[in-house]
Amino acid sequence: MILGDRDLKYYLEKKWIEIDPLSQDTIRENGVDLRVGDEIARFKPTDKVFTSSSNLSDFFQLEKGESFIIKPNEHVLLVTKEHVKLPSDVMAFVNLRSSFARLGLFIPPTIVDAG
Repeated sequence: MILGDRDLKYYLEKKWIEIDPLSQDTIRENGVDLRVGDEIARFKPTDKVFTSSSNLSDFFQLEKGESFIIKPNEHVLLVTKEHVKLPSDVMAFVNLRSSFARLGLFIPPTIVDAG
């Protein structure tokens, strides 16, 4: 079942779902609009093999700022301004708004759970 805005507001009011910071105008009919934060992880070109003991800074560079330029065919990781906390019996899909998709941005199918 997908929570509608009324159920979502109820879950938020009961603190079963927590979003911090939460702005009431970001709650939509079937979800919450999350905003892009001020950090980006930009992948570096490398021939190194990633292992569990790899130094992460060999693979990407962190940048902070109010805006970012994403180059064609570049993959980056973004953070949101909001922190989302879900109970163990709720999962969430993270999707991209169509207005961003029309600009050529995409997000792979992402599922977030409390586990």
